[in-house]
Amino acid sequence: MFNEIANLCKTITVQDEYGNEKQTITKTEVFVEPKSIGMRENYLAAQVGLKPEVTLVLSDYRDYDDQRLVEYDGTMYTVTRTYRNGHELEITLARKQGNE
Repeated sequence: MFNEIANLCKTITVQDEYGNEKQTITKTEVFVEPKSIGMRENYLAAQVGLKPEVTLVLSDYRDYDDQRLVEYDGTMYTVTRTYRNGHELEITLARKQGNE
């Protein structure tokens, strides 16, 4: 059931009224269903220095616009993998080891 909330985050560059460029993060709130990480996926990710922590399922793949950051349960994650299954989209989230 899609009853939890995550924020899909994208960094964009904008100009202020003086022409100075600054980066800002836009957030898109979506409903998700958390899913556990499989053992095989966990070991494969560890080989390249990643620690997958959660997979979130979005009910509609169109909610995802290639965002590379996701804020979920008070923590910021990096998207390491996406998988479309019909109208749903699974996104696997991880933090780089050593940067926790």
